[in-house]
Formats: sequence, C-alpha cells, structure tokens
Amino acid sequence: MPNAPTILVIGDSHDNPETPGDRYDWAAAAIIDTKPEVVVDMGDFATCGSLSKFEKRGSRVMEGQRFSLDAAHARDSRKRLTRLIGKSKTYNPRLIALQGNHEYRIERAIEEDPTALEGFLSAECLGAEDSGWEVYPYLKPVEVEGVWFCHHAVNKMGKAPGGKYQANMGLDFAMSSFVCGHNHELQRQRKVYQGRVAISMTAGCYFTHREHWATEQQQEQWEAGLLWLHGVKDGDFGHEWVPIGEVERLYG
Repeated sequence: MPNAPTILVIGDSHDNPETPGDRYDWAAAAIIDTKPEVVVDMGDFATCGSLSKFEKRGSRVMEGQRFSLDAAHARDSRKRLTRLIGKSKTYNPRLIALQGNHEYRIERAIEEDPTALEGFLSAECLGAEDSGWEVYPYLKPVEVEGVWFCHHAVNKMGKAPGGKYQANMGLDFAMSSFVCGHNHELQRQRKVYQGRVAISMTAGCYFTHREHWATEQQQEQWEAGLLWLHGVKDGDFGHEWVPIGEVERLYG
C-alpha cells in the first residue's frame, strides 16, 4: 500500500430484499475505475429487517419478513459490489467491512435465544468474509493511516450521538481523525490538537429508497453517495464526495 493511500468509504447502504441492488454494480464500477487502495464499508450494509425489535410480530411491516431472505439478498449484493475486483489480476485493494447496529441484530437475537440460534445463526450468513472482506464487530474501531473508522461514535452514556453532533463527537471521543456512518448525513469537522490535524467525517449513506422508520424531515437531511479520502497520511486527508445520482450517471 502506498504511503498516502486513497480510501473509498461506502456509507450505510441498508440492503434489503425489497430494494434493487443496482447501486452495488455502480459502486463496483467506481472502485475499478478509481482503484482506491482501501475500501471501507461503514456498516448497516444489511438492514436485517426480519430481526427488528422495533416492530411487533405479526404487524404489517413484518409480514413476509424472513432472515433467510435478508441474508440471501445481502450475499448477492456483496458479490455484486466485489465482482469486478475478483476479475482483476492486478488490482487487490484492502476491503474492510464494519458491522453496524443492524448487523448487530443477529448477535442480539442469538443472545436472547442461544438454545435455538447459537451455531445456526451468525453474521457470516451475510457473506462478507466469503467475498474477501475483513469484518470488524459492531463498535470496534479500525485504524488506517491515522484515521479511525467505526460505525458510530459514542457519547458518555454509551449511545450514538444524534444529528449534527456526530462529527463533533468523533473528534471529542478519539481526539484523532475519525470517520463514522449511522446518521446518514454528510458532515465534516476539523481541529488541531497540539499541532496535529484531526478530521472527523460522517459518510452519508448509499441508498435512495425511503425508510418507513424515519420521518420525512429526517430523511431530507440524509445525503446519498460515495466518499473518497485522498492522500491519507497521519490522520490528514482531502475528501471528494460524489452524490449517488452522479455515481449512477458515471457508472450505471
């Protein structure tokens, strides 16, 4: 890997069986075209709606939901995202997949019913490892060239900070450069600690469908696209944001 690599960051993409996976084909083409040295999936790649604790069993929202369908669709979408990399003989980027709170639904389901589910259900069902990704558990940060990546920062109560505070919390939490997902917004903050640059960003999201659990006002604040971090070294970097409409125009 070069001294100051380019990192492509893919925000929460919330794959589910009800939405088409074309955006993963566009991202695959963008990866091959720009050839970043590292690709980071920020988590919540799979919604795992069948395991939601926020919806009542038997409700209209849960009608027809099956984890087998969630997992099969996620595996197919992951393959679509990495299919062109697998065909290349010369390009082999580092692939990092963070687990988000939606993937953590699997672990929570196992904890609640280990007798029935332990050894049968696991995050490996989503297929990231099989497609060549390094997988990191929910809220376990991973560092690349002085930048820490984690699904979201946490406040003093151990919870995800909301809205406009997420990027600021990343700096206050880590006191170093930090990129997170979770809130679906695109934010950037920059501070200097004793002469050392620290940049915190939230990576937007990577989908255009509407989510039933969020209000229209919330969803109006979301930004969908792909985020490139250029010249990453000692926590400093430039960034390039390409909205999902432009990703589709370029690579669809």
